[in-house]
Amino acid sequence: MSKPTGVESVRDWQFAVPIALIGLGSGVALWLLTTLLSRSTISGNGWSLAGNGSLIVPFGLGPAIVAAGWTAIILRMRGHPRWLQLGFASGLIALVLVLGSALSLVAFGPGHRDAGATGALLFGFLLYGWLLACSIVAVLIPAPDPARKDIPSWSIVAIVLLPATLIAGCEAGTTFLPT
Repeated sequence: MSKPTGVESVRDWQFAVPIALIGLGSGVALWLLTTLLSRSTISGNGWSLAGNGSLIVPFGLGPAIVAAGWTAIILRMRGHPRWLQLGFASGLIALVLVLGSALSLVAFGPGHRDAGATGALLFGFLLYGWLLACSIVAVLIPAPDPARKDIPSWSIVAIVLLPATLIAGCEAGTTFLPT
């Protein structure tokens, strides 16, 4: 067997496994946080994190985790030396969009509920747009892009595993804290 060229190697399954575990653990944590918030009385004038308001956790923080992971995986696959830092930065951008969505409801208050809901939707669309855009940006950022002999299959597997195990972790969370 010849020695693989570039960053991708036969042993990169050792990178895909921790990605899957991070997805699974994050999913369980998101489920637990969602359930705890849904049972809480955290609310303000015109907004609430109780009940359905807690859904901002899986539908906001979930995409933020995926954006961070996808960016990091793509940049690592391309041999970028700061793949971890840039992945973290991508997740922070997504987190700012989640906070913008929540804060628009609080800032406009109950007197301007339509404007607050419109702001929340705008930030929500921007968040899901960033989920796509972060992958495109990760591909466009200058990186060494080492020559490869084969398809970077383990990186592709890691890209698929992250959201799949995140969803599975949310489902597994029901065993720890049922609804």
